[in-house]
Amino acid sequence: MRRPTIVAGLIALVALAGSAAVLSGADASTVIATPAVSWPVREPVRIVQRDGNRALVQVVMARTAGPRAARAAAEQRVDVLLTDRSGRPARGDVEAVAIDLTTGQQYFMTATEGHGIVDLPEGHYAFGTVIVDADSMTLAYQPNVSVPGTGTVSLDARLGRRAGVSLDDPSARPVLATAFVVQHTQAGLVAFPSSPVRVEDFQRTPVFVTPTGAGAGVDLRLQTVWTRNGTDGASPYVYTLLSGTSGAVPSNPDYAVRRADLAKVLTRYDAQGAEGAATEGAFAHLGSFVGGFNAWSYSVPVALPATRIEYFTPGLTWVAGLAYGKDSSDLTTWEEMFAEATYPRSGLFQQAWNSAPYGPAFPGTASTFTVAVRQPDDTVSAALSLYSDARPGHASGARTYAGVTGTTELYENGKLLMSSGQPGTFGKDATAALSSRPGTYRLSVRAHRDVTFSRYATDQRIDWTFSSQHTATQQNLPLLAVRYQTTLDPYGRARAGRPCVVNIWLEANSAPQQTSATTTAVRASYDDGKTWQQIQVVTADGQTRAILAPPRAAKFVSLRATARDQAGNSVDQTVIRAFGLT
Repeated sequence: MRRPTIVAGLIALVALAGSAAVLSGADASTVIATPAVSWPVREPVRIVQRDGNRALVQVVMARTAGPRAARAAAEQRVDVLLTDRSGRPARGDVEAVAIDLTTGQQYFMTATEGHGIVDLPEGHYAFGTVIVDADSMTLAYQPNVSVPGTGTVSLDARLGRRAGVSLDDPSARPVLATAFVVQHTQAGLVAFPSSPVRVEDFQRTPVFVTPTGAGAGVDLRLQTVWTRNGTDGASPYVYTLLSGTSGAVPSNPDYAVRRADLAKVLTRYDAQGAEGAATEGAFAHLGSFVGGFNAWSYSVPVALPATRIEYFTPGLTWVAGLAYGKDSSDLTTWEEMFAEATYPRSGLFQQAWNSAPYGPAFPGTASTFTVAVRQPDDTVSAALSLYSDARPGHASGARTYAGVTGTTELYENGKLLMSSGQPGTFGKDATAALSSRPGTYRLSVRAHRDVTFSRYATDQRIDWTFSSQHTATQQNLPLLAVRYQTTLDPYGRARAGRPCVVNIWLEANSAPQQTSATTTAVRASYDDGKTWQQIQVVTADGQTRAILAPPRAAKFVSLRATARDQAGNSVDQTVIRAFGLT
């Protein structure tokens, strides 16, 4: 069965909330930690290429190189010579790049039949290219080239050393292997190539890299994904690894990975009240890159609900994405969830995806997929996460798909200013200028979802009221989201007729930390919002909780909450069928 491709977004990820848990049975003495919170990065992400389960992600980073100055008389013409592994000039047209080690500026050239020309200002540069032979690829790289002073740069594939990654799990085989270098410049990091060299397996398709020697200011990075027998689906485990050397490309770029040195993540994938399917993939986030960076991610399918063991290289930030739906036959009705996690050491961790209750979320200030900002030209951009799961730091994608309908409206001082026929976002034609003077605004979202893979969050009514005025820089709108978490089965259900304790917290669009509210009120409905019951909310030891008493005959719990922060910004948030009962 063909599976969709999913790419990860740059959003923070946290595993199961609460204290450390303990495994039962034979592993009952083993303590499972939860991954550290890593709040989102600012860089937007988009898919630029898909190939089966592999997805190429373009990460447009916060740092950008300054504009190239007009050509100066001091510029020097540099000849770039490319040689393949047989000793002949590289055939055809091959792209090469010179990276300014001061500004991070990249100067691209096309070498034809092994010869390229580039005009460069005075400075220090690194040169790189990828030379493809009949049965191999070579990442040829030469750092620390001075201009003027060097009239010819040679990038010779024959100098390359074979890269490799091995794993001490004899049942595992690679399904994705990528190679790239990270060049350190005074302006920040630059990735080369901007789209990493990609093969299925370094053993099947040799990839070579040219050593640079110590002190080159270059990091070599090899990312590999492994499954049982190298299959796309039904693997009980997934390894997502990053290997390499910092400071140089070594003369022996071959790395042995031990399973005992990895973070072992016990991952739970819930279903939304109905059986479904999902794919999940991740890539390492290595920082902000000048000019952006493309990362390959491999998505491994899983049937919902399910559990799976996932291994990661510790000490890194991993950006993950989940796509889920009824099955893989219709890619137009798949929801997406994004998150980010850091596993600081080897050992056991736990993670959960797709857990009810569902609703809006603001996982942090720089969330890429949850955006609500006022621009310096007094316009508003909005792309809200409406179907996030119950894990702190998780956020659903801000895309609409078949089965989701609704509206988004913005009012200024009680007057309708702009509207959209899409829930949670303004289309490109929905624009209006806000008053530059201080004003009171109401952002209203109405969303209806009718999809086969979910019985939850069928209707949402959210009204945000806030103050805003002209700003010289882009500013997040001060919106709030009431978030819930409770103990449910893998289909998102609690037991009817029994007390249900729900943890409650606020997330703010303007700050990554959980925001204290001056008032929070919660009501529950067990008949899809026809009648409501006021629920007592108790705060103790920094944790806010509500205790529900669902009737035995009830099938769903709907939640309505109002909250106000200390600045007077408020939210009135209703989720019909936030979770189920059994």
